Amino acid sequence: DNKPYSLSNNVAFGGGEENAQLKGDDEYFDNLGIRKSMLLIRYIQFLKTWMAYQQKQENKNKVPEAFKKIVVEFKEYFESEMKLIKDSQLENELKILNQLVAE
Repeated sequence: DNKPYSLSNNVAFGGGEENAQLKGDDEYFDNLGIRKSMLLIRYIQFLKTWMAYQQKQENKNKVPEAFKKIVVEFKEYFESEMKLIKDSQLENELKILNQLVAE
């Protein structure tokens, strides 16, 4: 038919701060196993971002205020996904996030 077509897709690689952006409620997963896998991938990306950020800070034992908002938002996202998944085995990961928020 000789019509031009294009396909675009946004892909984020690495563990940069752009990956800390949270997804909206319009996400769809075929099952809860996939949803949990995506949550854990995002958790690992978040921790990698956090560690890279912390290495640049003078006081490595305290969460800077600039990053604390991101930690709180991710913790809220994690908790909401945890409730949807109904998996209490994620409590250890949640404890780590709570420690970061408390610092």
